[in-house]
Amino acid sequence: MLSSVFTSTAALVNLSRYDLMVSSSLYTIASSTASVFGWRLKAVKYAVKRRHISVQESTDPGGKLLYHVIAPFRSVVGN
Repeated sequence: MLSSVFTSTAALVNLSRYDLMVSSSLYTIASSTASVFGWRLKAVKYAVKRRHISVQESTDPGGKLLYHVIAPFRSVVGN
């Protein structure tokens, strides 16, 4: 269903100049819909990315701290 919304929105945005004069309200609706979907898509991508990062942090909460404590010793002793 979402792809059909994008397809119909793209079709309305790509109207010819004559069609735009006749159906300027449709063009306005289509462009605002495309804008809303664009912002929503960015928000969803950000939320998914943020969730992935928080899942990694929750599975290994002390990993960064442990690495910073061990790193000086690893450089002296070797890998």
